[in-house]
Amino acid sequence: PAGLSELKNLSVMCSLENKYGIEGFNTMGAGVISNIKVGTIGASVFKFGDDLYNEQILSLAYSNKFGIASLGMKANYLQYNIEGFGSKGVVSIDFGGIATITDELIFGAYIRNINQAKVAELAEERAPTLLNAGLSYRPLEKLHLNFEAEKDLDYNATLRVGMEYMIL
Repeated sequence: PAGLSELKNLSVMCSLENKYGIEGFNTMGAGVISNIKVGTIGASVFKFGDDLYNEQILSLAYSNKFGIASLGMKANYLQYNIEGFGSKGVVSIDFGGIATITDELIFGAYIRNINQAKVAELAEERAPTLLNAGLSYRPLEKLHLNFEAEKDLDYNATLRVGMEYMIL
């Protein structure tokens, strides 16, 4: 959510992905982002799945820039539905920040589901809590080298490395 503060104009987006032509893997999303006097706000909706299993997420986000850093917070209403078992809704909170250390070096960190929302009381099952930290090194205007570490509280950490070169 911290990155919202970089947007200067009203933005509207939507997406639809039909993976492998299988209805159960479909994802849909839509959102809107707008600047206000004291920062940037955003709202989005997301749906994954079919009638047998599906997830819906409704999110509201806020971000503001303070010097070299941007901070953002997002509240999500997550709803899970499994045919024959019913549905369960929970609220999760996300928080993150981005710091532009130099023109060439940008650092970001993000915590998803910081409140560890419970999906099921009996099994103590919770929505995933993820910690992300990343570094973007931009030695040239058109070249970005990106590094990210992600840690799900229940699994080992994952490292991602990427390179982006802008031809046009």
